[in-house]
Amino acid sequence: MNLTNDEKIERINKWQTSNLVHPLTCPCCKGTDHTKLIPTKIRISSYESLDPELFLVCPKCDYIQKDIPETVYLIDVDAIQKSFRRIFSKLFM
Repeated sequence: MNLTNDEKIERINKWQTSNLVHPLTCPCCKGTDHTKLIPTKIRISSYESLDPELFLVCPKCDYIQKDIPETVYLIDVDAIQKSFRRIFSKLFM
């Protein structure tokens, strides 16, 4: 799936705010409150022509995660939420 960094950030943000999936959380802050990671573009090269790379960053401890599960991009959490609403509205009418 060829998504731009902005499209990836949009999907990650939807994932992180959904109540249907477990958010991507910081492994270093587990003992506290399972801090949600924030998608962040970071330029790791001094070449201005190269696009910044996408990372997940912990706002509390500055942990940086490069690997983002492909599932986050493939699953449409909005569509799942709409389906659940439709199913539950029929069940409890």
